[in-house]
Amino acid sequence: MLGWRTAAALRIAVCGIAGLLASASPLAAADAALIAAAKREGEVVWYTTQIVSQLVRPVTAAFEKKYGIRVRATRANATETAVKILNEAKAGRLQADIFDGTTTVVPLKAEGHVLQWLPDAAKDYPAQVKDPQGYWIANNLFVITPGYNTALIPRGKEPRTLQDLLNPSLRGKMAWNGFPTSSGGGGFIGTVLTEMGEEKGRAYLRELGKQKIANLRGSAREVLDQTIAGEYALALQIFNHHAVISAKKGAPVDWIPMEPATVTLSTLSVLAKAPHLNAAKLLMDFIISQEGQEVFAKADYIPAHPAVPATVPTLKPAEGKFRAHFFSPEETEDKVPRGNEVFEECFRGFGLLACSSWPGLSRPSTSHFEAKTWMLGTRLGMTEESSCNQSECTPHPRNLPSGIARRGRQNRCRRRRRATARRISSAILRNIRRSRARPIPRRPRASMTSAMSRRRSASSAS
Repeated sequence: MLGWRTAAALRIAVCGIAGLLASASPLAAADAALIAAAKREGEVVWYTTQIVSQLVRPVTAAFEKKYGIRVRATRANATETAVKILNEAKAGRLQADIFDGTTTVVPLKAEGHVLQWLPDAAKDYPAQVKDPQGYWIANNLFVITPGYNTALIPRGKEPRTLQDLLNPSLRGKMAWNGFPTSSGGGGFIGTVLTEMGEEKGRAYLRELGKQKIANLRGSAREVLDQTIAGEYALALQIFNHHAVISAKKGAPVDWIPMEPATVTLSTLSVLAKAPHLNAAKLLMDFIISQEGQEVFAKADYIPAHPAVPATVPTLKPAEGKFRAHFFSPEETEDKVPRGNEVFEECFRGFGLLACSSWPGLSRPSTSHFEAKTWMLGTRLGMTEESSCNQSECTPHPRNLPSGIARRGRQNRCRRRRRATARRISSAILRNIRRSRARPIPRRPRASMTSAMSRRRSASSAS
């Protein structure tokens, strides 16, 4: 009797183990099948907004070493990446498989180009850094706070709150990126309006506008560099990890955990009609895995994975114990334009005029109209930019391996765009200044007939 019971128990145990293996086998088989299919495709094309030397190369090297699948990466900003993919999809010659960016996914998702799929590793991420519909997930965080020059503002005397920014001692000593981005004035205004509400927020921003914040034509990194150089004491809307990187190299700079901080997400998505769909899925799975996120941390980026700390753990809001507003790509697209409307009302005056980086102006202009006209000319130049030869900026897949040639074409294209913008803007400003000056009488040009008669008379005399 005992032997029968023992045999029955053994049979039940074996059946239970077999059931567990059967229930686990589909997941393991799916992983193995994905890896095998990705290896058959052999490569993946990644359109990225990240810095190539700092992050993209280490990530691709780690992925290629693990799976033996080649990664071809090309870099542009979020808007350029979205436009490029839209043009490729419209032409029926899609090259990209996977892409990232802070707002790249929004127009592509609206046009139905994004795959509704996330890896299993996404379950470890909090809801605020992934799309509830499953179209995107954050690969890293951009924590945007003020930064200051420690040689101009002693430690312990830096502004700690939004109200501290209204201190008269800071008037004319602050700067930010004047472009309509989340890391510029528009992003700061969007955060203030979200925090204070429309009425109180606008009242605060009107007071802040009296502080004469300089609007610089450059990225948040360039604004921080000018602050480090001593041109400004305080930089608003800079990436806090940039300040840490510069401070490690001995620069007199630090960041301020001012509440609320702005957190924008660099999100990762797979294209629905990706030429190398399985390889794209595998790369996405690797990037958001703990192993891939550790590569981000080693590159001084702020990982989105909650279990992977930054190189300086306090850079993250949770570890640094400061409050922040997380903006999804859709919220960034929605709130920044609203911030730009207030920006035009409260900050468009002195900031542009105080900016010393306008090309072609040897000293700050004293005319608001001239500054606005310069921006108009630059926008006209950007209109010319859209007519640039797309075949040069967007090479054929056969040309992708030729990175040097591609960069050369892109650089020539950029130089033409910048030259067009400068030419148009300079012509507009030249005409304005001429109209203000007293007209200079000019000698009328001789007609063609009189010139010919003079030549004939001279030849006959000889």
